[in-house]
Amino acid sequence: MPCAYQVKLHLQNNRLTKDLPKSLFLLTGLADVNVSDNCLSGALSDDVANLKQLRLFKMEGNRHSATDRAVITDSLTVYLPALVKAQGFRI
Repeated sequence: MPCAYQVKLHLQNNRLTKDLPKSLFLLTGLADVNVSDNCLSGALSDDVANLKQLRLFKMEGNRHSATDRAVITDSLTVYLPALVKAQGFRI
């Protein structure tokens, strides 16, 4: 029986700036992403739709404006509704 595993990417507290790189959204096996407490700002790429395995996505503690947070939440609601429904998203 194969082992079940989750691919995790934890980059919290690393002073990341600007937007998340589009190449991150090519890692389609990601299940757990934590980019909290950096200096990220701006909207989230629509390429987030590639992350079909995503179960937890933490972005709180960055420099997103209220508008950015609303756009990101709307994008995730459209592209990854199960993530939002399961409350696996934090900004």
